[in-house]
Amino acid sequence: GESEAALKASIEATKEINAETKTKLVDAEKEIEKLKGKAQGKDKQLMDMNEATEMMHKKVRDLKSEIDTHVKTDAALKSTIEATKEINEETKTKLDSAEKEIDTLYALKSSIDTTKEINEEMKTELGNAKK
Repeated sequence: GESEAALKASIEATKEINAETKTKLVDAEKEIEKLKGKAQGKDKQLMDMNEATEMMHKKVRDLKSEIDTHVKTDAALKSTIEATKEINEETKTKLDSAEKEIDTLYALKSSIDTTKEINEEMKTELGNAKK
């Protein structure tokens, strides 16, 4: 009977150990679930961060292309201004030479007028001389 009692006691002890082990297993599973949840949370955080980073990169790219556009527009405007300046210079040169031509024509007209006057005077003098 003694060995039977010892056996029963041993079986009871084993049952208790098994119960404790089960409890520990359940606790461990709960802990694993918690950790999985945390890991998923971290994964989501990482995904969100990646997304945010992507968005920032896109914004930067958009800004860069906007700046490029402004630079091109600016360059185009500058070259238009330069071209306009050149045209203005040419126009001024043409106007200057036109003014010179007009001055020359006036001088010519004045000298023709003077010649006419002299001719008139000579005619008058010749007419007077014939009388």
